[in-house]
Amino acid sequence: MKHLVLLFLMSCCPLIAFSEMTMKPSPSLDHLMFFKNGTLIGEASFEKVPIEMEESLIRLVFKDSTSQLPVEISDRVKVSLWMPEMNHGSAPTQIERILDESGNILPGHFLVRGAYFTMGGKWQVWFDLKDSDGKIERKSFEVFIQIENHGHQQHSIYLSFL
Repeated sequence: MKHLVLLFLMSCCPLIAFSEMTMKPSPSLDHLMFFKNGTLIGEASFEKVPIEMEESLIRLVFKDSTSQLPVEISDRVKVSLWMPEMNHGSAPTQIERILDESGNILPGHFLVRGAYFTMGGKWQVWFDLKDSDGKIERKSFEVFIQIENHGHQQHSIYLSFL
């Protein structure tokens, strides 16, 4: 029930505005996805907001749905960007493990690099978990990137979860 309330609240405030200089979005941009029949939560958040033709960084943390604590996963993680209205995606992303101050892998923590939103419009962000049997479970969310022209430069100033 708590998860349904959280999802409802997230859908009530879909539009978040940014200035061109914003590098760290507010925590309200976290997006929750439920894997493994609801026993695993994937929490995605933008470390660096989408700006057209610049690399966006996405932090991905997997948590046990009961304890809400980060957990290690054995599945292979893949993240893809897709623009359905244009029928194309973006360059492949790279998935890195996040380390603590001592250089140890933080359980369930990943950083997605190479996330390039190459133009304004509606994008789908796909998160795939591939288990040892080759079964893929996909969850996704959509973002809308609005471009505002400033002379010769274009800046992404709106990010909206759809």
